[in-house]
Amino acid sequence: MKKKLLTALLISILIFIFMCPLYCFGQKQENTNWGEKWSSLDSMQKIMFFMGIEAGMTYTAFEVLFDASASGLSELSNTKKELFNAYCYKKYSEIHENMEVIVDIITELYKTPENSYIKFPHMIIIALSKLRGEPIEKLLEYFRNK
Repeated sequence: MKKKLLTALLISILIFIFMCPLYCFGQKQENTNWGEKWSSLDSMQKIMFFMGIEAGMTYTAFEVLFDASASGLSELSNTKKELFNAYCYKKYSEIHENMEVIVDIITELYKTPENSYIKFPHMIIIALSKLRGEPIEKLLEYFRNK
């Protein structure tokens, strides 16, 4: 029973995460100001956003590892499944251990008007790179033009 409730919760979170962009695409076809949307969230909403990302990553990793046939990935070797899950765990840990810092980095990056139209997933990539001490200017330029 617990497993079914947990699965239902995770599926609900994933549906919410994937429905938000669909709602935005259903609006006028003008560029979305992601920085404005980010700034309108309070700190708890930003943390909840990342908790949803973590839940989605965890659910996906478990699906691939334990029920690959349901995800259409049954042809993957066990080694590839393990590598994928190790990668997911590494990214999950990177986000989980630094969630508040990542929120602060993204908030700071969105203060620059040129960055306002960079989508959330891309901004997460940039924030993680910055957190690791990597140069981010090329990433910013790339995602500004996308």
